[in-house]
Amino acid sequence: KAYASFWTWFGKTIKKLRYQRHILPLWQTGLIHGFLSREAVYEVLRDQDPGTFLVRFSERHSGQFAVAYRIDAATNDCVRHYLVQPDDTSGNRKTLPDFLSEQAPLRYLLQIGTEDENGIKVYNKFLKDSVLESYLSKRNTLPPAVGYDSDIISYRSHMVSMDKEVL
Repeated sequence: KAYASFWTWFGKTIKKLRYQRHILPLWQTGLIHGFLSREAVYEVLRDQDPGTFLVRFSERHSGQFAVAYRIDAATNDCVRHYLVQPDDTSGNRKTLPDFLSEQAPLRYLLQIGTEDENGIKVYNKFLKDSVLESYLSKRNTLPPAVGYDSDIISYRSHMVSMDKEVL
């Protein structure tokens, strides 16, 4: 049973890497950490500035991402976890980088770096907006058209009142 469960989880994760826009390049550049436990995430984030975060594959929810982030707290509860929901990233309309970009409390994205001379993994910290900018969906916005309303407004038609009088 554990064997089948692993392959179901792993298969959904690989499918996400292969088919969801921007995921493979984010993973290849170390911006998605891949397979980290909650305990390992705590060790990485506990000494970071509040607003520092990383993205990893969820251990419990196959094919989904978890965002772990450091909050401003002096307790052992200083690292929080958010499971990215399917509605947070709606296919081609909104990607994972779009979702992360919209989250104001998330300020610094950790990238997997190399190991130092003692064999300790080094992480690079970037302002989220600068590192995610090239992955954001390009929204084509047209300039306002001259002579048209900017919004559709509701109004009461004179024709409706005339029709009532005829009846």
